[in-house]
Amino acid sequence: MELPERCDAAEIEAVLVAAAQPESRLILDRPMDVAAPAVVSLTTQKLWRVTLWRMPGAGLTSTLAAWSPDGRDWQLGCQRRWTGDGSSIDPLAALSTEQREALDQRLQRAVCWPQIDEALALVPDLAKVARKSRPTARRRVKEVVG
Repeated sequence: MELPERCDAAEIEAVLVAAAQPESRLILDRPMDVAAPAVVSLTTQKLWRVTLWRMPGAGLTSTLAAWSPDGRDWQLGCQRRWTGDGSSIDPLAALSTEQREALDQRLQRAVCWPQIDEALALVPDLAKVARKSRPTARRRVKEVVG
């Protein structure tokens, strides 16, 4: 079985730049706690999933993983500068300071997927829901043309 190709850091950089734009649509897995170090998992409007590391005071510091809509993935450390010092390539590091701050602000205001407890609270108790009777078929009356 052939493994799917990996994403490229440049692709993920473009996704992060687009996510920082005010008109972008983002959904977080859970609310972001700005007062504690946290893993921030987001889904973009083009269905990319990206996981970032955020530190209080420093903001977003690194890209941990990413998954493209077509099933390719990227993990921290999978792409390196082999012709240089061998260090990992981080898509977030390619963003300017302004872009990184804009993305951090967008993530702080992003909506979240409903938590499991909240989602279950919205489901009615099926035992209490009355079954609707089947609608009766209406008979058509033919018009008399005179």
